[in-house]
Amino acid sequence: MARAKKISIEQATINAQMAFWQYGYHGLSVRKLEEVTSINRFMLQTDFGGKDGLFIEALKSYIQMAQTFSFNDIAKGSSQNIIDLFQQRVLNQQPKETQYGCLAVNTLSEANIENSVIQSLLDDFFKGMQDSFLEALLRDQKNKILKADIDCAQCAEFLVTTALGLNVLIRTKGDNKAGVVTVNAIIQCINSWRV
Repeated sequence: MARAKKISIEQATINAQMAFWQYGYHGLSVRKLEEVTSINRFMLQTDFGGKDGLFIEALKSYIQMAQTFSFNDIAKGSSQNIIDLFQQRVLNQQPKETQYGCLAVNTLSEANIENSVIQSLLDDFFKGMQDSFLEALLRDQKNKILKADIDCAQCAEFLVTTALGLNVLIRTKGDNKAGVVTVNAIIQCINSWRV
């Protein structure tokens, strides 16, 4: 008789995403992963192929969430949408897990994750962020909201790099409000690009 699974694959992925977000890849032993996610070792191996496989699914889910709820809106919007994204990042009303920073940034920051699938996912995440910033900035430049001599590609790259630093700061302090000064500087910078 087959063993009943305690939770669905979808719920296991969500639980794992939250655990990796909080503890980091290296901070979760298989035993700790089982404990905090309710995923047993059998399910971990058979449904995900082990810790790496579960982490990849959790990271994919996180990236899809970012694409759906942030990058798509920014790409269709303007520099004001970029400002809104950064401002929302430091609000106290953010879900508790956001105090852990950004799962993609945290993963990038962890040493010795030498998995080509994970690296490809991270590359796609940061390219998606940069592309969405670039589209918004180019739209504003076309609409004469941004100065004509602003290099939108450089500005988009700067914003991605700043977002990385902001999330590392928030993760280190464990508090979204720790990024308020940085976000205010980002807003001043974006405003300086405007006509």
